[in-house]
Amino acid sequence: MLNFLTLLLIVIGVRYLGKRLIHPAMPPGRLKPMAAALVGAFVLSNLLPFGPQIAGTNPLTAALGAALAFLTLGLAPFLRILVKKP
Repeated sequence: MLNFLTLLLIVIGVRYLGKRLIHPAMPPGRLKPMAAALVGAFVLSNLLPFGPQIAGTNPLTAALGAALAFLTLGLAPFLRILVKKP
């Protein structure tokens, strides 16, 4: 349970920073992007276990996974438009 709460705090922090720094690239909505970022943070923190651990979670890799998930969801509409151009 503490692992999930740590991941949730990391994802909320990454979303806040993303909204402040690169607002156009952040995906709209709350539930779908947060769920995708939680999955990204969980997967990457378990695949690349380096750095300090807080409550069984690697915060550096979890933040990287959440940021990659947010950017992937945020840039998907722009990539679809780019691909559709003749």
